[in-house]
Amino acid sequence: MGGNQRTELEGTNKALHDLYRALFEGQKLATFVGTGINVSTTSAVVLGTNNNRLYALLVNDSDTVIYLKLGATAVNNSDIRLNASGGSYEIDWTNLFRGAIYGISTADAKKIALIEGTL
Repeated sequence: MGGNQRTELEGTNKALHDLYRALFEGQKLATFVGTGINVSTTSAVVLGTNNNRLYALLVNDSDTVIYLKLGATAVNNSDIRLNASGGSYEIDWTNLFRGAIYGISTADAKKIALIEGTL
C-alpha cells in the first residue's frame, strides 16, 4: 500500500474511531450552530479547519447559487454547487473532510446556514 493510501486509511480509521466513541461510549458531540455566514463574489472561508469535525451541514439560505470548494479557493460554476433556496452539502463519516471550506456567489450579501458537530 502506497504512502498516500496509508495516510488516507489512517485518517479514515481515526474518524471512525471518533464517531464510535461519540455514539457508543457516551460521549456527545459538541455542536456549533451558525445562524448565517456571509458569502460574496470573492472566495472566502465559510467553515474553518477543524480536526475534531465529525459532521457538518451547509445550506444555501439565499436566492442565488453558491459554490463551495474543499481546501482551496472557490470558483463560480465549479466544484460543489448549492442551489438557491435550500441547496445543501453534508459532511459525515462517509465523506469526512476536516479542512477549510471556501464559498463564493455571483452576488454579494448571500448567506449559508451551517451546523458543525465535533467531539
